[in-house]
Amino acid sequence: MAVFRPASAQRSDSKFIGIQPVGIVTFTDESSKWDWADIYIRITLKVEGSDFERAMKIAGSLDRDHEGNITGGSVLNRMYRIFDIIGCRAGVTVQGDWETHDGKEIKDIEKYLNDNFVHAGAFPDDDPKFEYLAYVYKKRPSKPGGKVYEEVWPKLAANTVAGKRNITNDINFLTKKGHIKEATADDVAHIGNGTVEATASPTDHVEAAGIETL
Repeated sequence: MAVFRPASAQRSDSKFIGIQPVGIVTFTDESSKWDWADIYIRITLKVEGSDFERAMKIAGSLDRDHEGNITGGSVLNRMYRIFDIIGCRAGVTVQGDWETHDGKEIKDIEKYLNDNFVHAGAFPDDDPKFEYLAYVYKKRPSKPGGKVYEEVWPKLAANTVAGKRNITNDINFLTKKGHIKEATADDVAHIGNGTVEATASPTDHVEAAGIETL
């Protein structure tokens, strides 16, 4: 007798591809796992109506001068834009330490973000508030025939009419410029059976590095 798998477990539902209402489930600081990442914050998101969680990644290296002081890095732009949307005024000093906007040290950025910027209800209705919009897409594999994974572009917008208009314009621009590389119908045909891995590709590198405009 053949193995039965529900259709929803075989591949992702296209209903949840595109600009989606999302809520933040948790923040995770994974910078210690990656040699190349000075900042690596994984934001686990729940898409409204979906059973699968998705992960948005703010990750990248920082530019430093000969004394080790931070001089820039595109990851900062992405991070601060997301922080602005969620109302977080914390950040990094030129030495690379985390601080609040008024200069207080943040010893654990993961705990700080979870304590202050995760808005979930109480059990049994413990879904997060779907107060943001994010763009979920099927990422083009790096090699022809490779597995297609779902990614969430590292950008949030307020779940409002104006927010949707802004994120739509940004995503259209980034797609047109080739920064967002979406899978084609031929690529998607290579998705195998099994639960969709909606959070990240195996290498977990972030292709948004270097994008300054948005």
